[in-house]
Amino acid sequence: MLEHDYAEYANQTHQWIGSDSEERFLKHCKDKEKWQYFETHGYLNKNVIQYQFNEYGFRCAPWDNIQEHSIALGCSHTQGVGIASRDTWSTQLSKLLNKSILNLGIGGASLDTCLRVLMFAVEKLRINTVYLLEPEAQRLEFAINNQWQVLTVNYNHDVFKNWVVEQKNVEMNQLKNRLAIQQVCDKNGLQLKTVMLDNIKKLDNIDWARDFAHNGPEWNKSVAWAFADL
Repeated sequence: MLEHDYAEYANQTHQWIGSDSEERFLKHCKDKEKWQYFETHGYLNKNVIQYQFNEYGFRCAPWDNIQEHSIALGCSHTQGVGIASRDTWSTQLSKLLNKSILNLGIGGASLDTCLRVLMFAVEKLRINTVYLLEPEAQRLEFAINNQWQVLTVNYNHDVFKNWVVEQKNVEMNQLKNRLAIQQVCDKNGLQLKTVMLDNIKKLDNIDWARDFAHNGPEWNKSVAWAFADL
């Protein structure tokens, strides 16, 4: 079993995950503008979003090694926190290209995490194309107390604080992961297509997910088209 933050949700369905919590939802409902946004976009029905996880804790169908798939890698923006599965960029891209794309996004993931997921997936699946929505560079994954954790710029850890303030460290770690992911793809005959999360965030047509921390269906459509145009 691949170790990651959502592995414990394997073979389960949840109504709330991560920043898309019921507590936050109820808080947003008290805000008139956000309540109106919820009403307009159909978020007032608590059951409108279901998080269904497969046997490995990914928000996609059960894996099989008979059919050939493409896979989507990334963080919560790929996993689709705060939106229905049909609205994630991987599902929208799947419809655009008329091909099977498995969503292997993990909330809170770094590019280090994406590399680990890819290395695991190539052993379990028949893959033709890897679509990578590269997480923000200021994330670093390493083991603490024998468990993988992703540290961010807000993480209170002296070693990480010293590491992240030096842009050279961030850039070199990102470069090493990119080269490693490309090498894994080349070794296994996979096509790699990458879009930078920061570039997509700059687009004007940003809408919101239910948690008001992630982007909504229209933003995900922009991501899907960005990949389709590569």
